[in-house]
Amino acid sequence: MGKEGRSAADLILTQLLYGGAPFFAWPWKPALNAVAGERYERAYEHFRRDHQNPVNLGLHCMCLVFQLAFNYALLAEVGEVVARAAGTEARNLLSAITSLVWIWTMLRCSSAPVSVRLASTASIVSAYVLQDALLAQWRRVTFATAVLEMLSFQVYVINRGQRVPFKRHQLLQLLGLIAVRLWIQVAMVKHLGGVVTSSEAKTLVNVCLAVWMLNAVRNPFGQKMWASPFLMVYLGPVLAVLTDQPWIYFYSGGFMASITQGVSHHYSKEMATLLQLSKISDEIAHTVFFPNLLFHSVYQSRSSGPGPAKFDVKA
Repeated sequence: MGKEGRSAADLILTQLLYGGAPFFAWPWKPALNAVAGERYERAYEHFRRDHQNPVNLGLHCMCLVFQLAFNYALLAEVGEVVARAAGTEARNLLSAITSLVWIWTMLRCSSAPVSVRLASTASIVSAYVLQDALLAQWRRVTFATAVLEMLSFQVYVINRGQRVPFKRHQLLQLLGLIAVRLWIQVAMVKHLGGVVTSSEAKTLVNVCLAVWMLNAVRNPFGQKMWASPFLMVYLGPVLAVLTDQPWIYFYSGGFMASITQGVSHHYSKEMATLLQLSKISDEIAHTVFFPNLLFHSVYQSRSSGPGPAKFDVKA
């Protein structure tokens, strides 16, 4: 995929991008794109090439909702820790700053229709307003995301990414996987929830996770699943339940959103964009501009049908 053998600077950028979950927003991400990323027009040309199928676009819109919900739940959790350490009550400061710089970045994409930029702004504002919605219900939500886990497990682990006709056998296999995964989740929540109780043990888990992730994100797409950061899709919910740390679950949601997009590409038979990009600058732009890119492609498909990227549309 052309992502091996990157320079030391590119390696640092790769770790910054994928270490924070590739499509998650943080206050520094727009600045990172301004310094080391690509312009919106180039990012949209890449995105539009691979996102024209209506089913793929629809599923990506669902992934955006999922991504934003988990992104802002994580920002709320981290913001609370930061506020407590600073001795303030401004727990929403991190998410507020993230929202402002992200919205500013979306609005400045002048080659995107105004309606597209407003849609991105509305989605970010909605996520900010509802950032606490998942916090009280996160254990229940793990049962819903278990279905997404097994969808990706079937595609990437069992079928190794090969396009297998989704007929009766595949459906029965998927239903079996979901049943087993839900049974495991019930057992974990009922018997093992919060089994890791001491602060020292939780700290050890968190340090080991951080060290492992630093190594895993060096080459996020070029490693076996057990050494890939996308293992967090399956590891995160388990660690979150065992240690009673919802932030790990929300963090894993960033990788789950990405891999679910991959499943969408798999079944819509359109290539996944990130896998084709050879420059870290393109990967940064692709993830930072994602809301605009998605809504722009939806807008273009509705207004003028399939075709390469256009920038002369009017809102």
